Amino acid sequence: MGVKTLVSVLAIASCCKGAAIFSDNDEWFDAAQNFLMDPEPLVTALGAQRVKRDTAYDKEFTIEQLGVGFGVKYTDDANPIKGGKAYVRLPLKKLLSKARSEIVDLRMSFNGGNAVDGLFTMNVDYTFSNSDGGKRNFCVEENGTFTVSRKKTGDLWKTEISTSSGGTFPNRLIPLFSISAESDRKTKMSGTYKGTFGSLTLNVERVPGEKLAAEV
Repeated sequence: MGVKTLVSVLAIASCCKGAAIFSDNDEWFDAAQNFLMDPEPLVTALGAQRVKRDTAYDKEFTIEQLGVGFGVKYTDDANPIKGGKAYVRLPLKKLLSKARSEIVDLRMSFNGGNAVDGLFTMNVDYTFSNSDGGKRNFCVEENGTFTVSRKKTGDLWKTEISTSSGGTFPNRLIPLFSISAESDRKTKMSGTYKGTFGSLTLNVERVPGEKLAAEV
């Protein structure tokens, strides 16, 4: 399925089921934000134990038997929503035998502003230490940055998601792309995609209960 077909189907489906346009992504933003604000219930439920190894982080957890580590530090401990930094390190191939990456290392910075208003920005610097699988053209290490942000301008919510990398890697695991979308969450949405798989522009207009028009 091509990019245009996939995006068109998703956009039409989200509108046809009666949902506000582009509102479902709020759940993903909120879940990520809630986890970063208070990770302890989830990570301890997964079997992680609290440790203190790196003075650069206020809270650290590890699952020793799996070699998984996680740490977080807030800009303001009294108000974690303001932002901070975190890391995740895991031996992916140990957890998933068919994975190409031996080690995944994620270094995150996040900013929620001064109010609980749903606005959010996060940068993730990723490093994959990859197995070459016996192929000389498979990179040993891949790194780059994943960025996601949500902001409000007037009555429009704007979402931007992108990946970038200063290196050139054969058989790249994370494709390079940028997605920009804006919506009033009720009657209209527009978005653009540019990246490894081509480019497209999408415009959707909706009159609840009456009509839906989508142009790609």
